[in-house]
Amino acid sequence: MAQAGTVRQLYEQFGTLWCSEREMARVFDAAFARDMATACDRDLIMAIGMPAIPGNDYDLGEITRTLDITCDSAQEVRCVARFQSFGQPTTVTYRLGQQGGGWVITDIIDDRGDSYRRAVSQAL
Repeated sequence: MAQAGTVRQLYEQFGTLWCSEREMARVFDAAFARDMATACDRDLIMAIGMPAIPGNDYDLGEITRTLDITCDSAQEVRCVARFQSFGQPTTVTYRLGQQGGGWVITDIIDDRGDSYRRAVSQAL
């Protein structure tokens, strides 16, 4: 499923995406990528956090080795990424939409059900 490929790309390129609007726009919708780049420029990203990988420390190799992504397309496309982070099972939910003929992430929902997009917007 193409939507799962978009989420997988986020994890495969995790270290190179951040704080570059151009790079983030490869997997996030344009407005979300712009807001995240602005938050990076204002040094807000570390305060807001990044729910794609909980915490500041991670082993990207472990995450990509154990990554399993399932998507549904009920009313909106929702993908759930499950992986191990330092041996702990982790689940992250993504909302996706179409842009420019491809799939992009429109929001990340943390384990409490909170919208990362909203958190970034409120921080700006």
